[in-house]
Amino acid sequence: MLRDTLLARRDGLPPAERRRLSGRIVARLTGDVRVRDATTVLSYQPFGSEVDVGAFNDWAVLHGKTLAFPFCHGAGIMEALVPSSIDALVKGRYGIVAPDPERSRTIIPEALDLILVPCVGFDEGLVRLGMGGGFYDRYLLQCTKAVKLGVAFLSQKVPKVAREPWDAVLDEVVCA
Repeated sequence: MLRDTLLARRDGLPPAERRRLSGRIVARLTGDVRVRDATTVLSYQPFGSEVDVGAFNDWAVLHGKTLAFPFCHGAGIMEALVPSSIDALVKGRYGIVAPDPERSRTIIPEALDLILVPCVGFDEGLVRLGMGGGFYDRYLLQCTKAVKLGVAFLSQKVPKVAREPWDAVLDEVVCA
């Protein structure tokens, strides 16, 4: 299965190499005019061997961005929540750190300028392979104004990801 192969490939990157490549990706993000011009951003809290965008999140707050994170619930439902403070981030579904909905406010999809999308894999056509729950695909289709940037290591690129009609396509994948 492609997802298992790509997860193993990503997991197999040595931690020091993941940190180095994550730093390069964050530098590319913060140097991008679309990122700099965005005011309302949906990022994520890195989980496992995903690209670590923690430094990006710090940069976004420092530069006055409204910074939201995904909150997943129900059968494939995802929302963008802005935590009231750093301690409003708690371990949620699947052990992923997410905003506590009781201490966060919701941002409607149409209000987002920029979305960072973690990837398991991606191809030249900007089709993303995720974890398989469809949370991002359903949510991204609602985000009519946002620039959708996949975030991945170059080793996660494959010749072709099978695309279903409901799969969202990214605007770009920022990788190193």
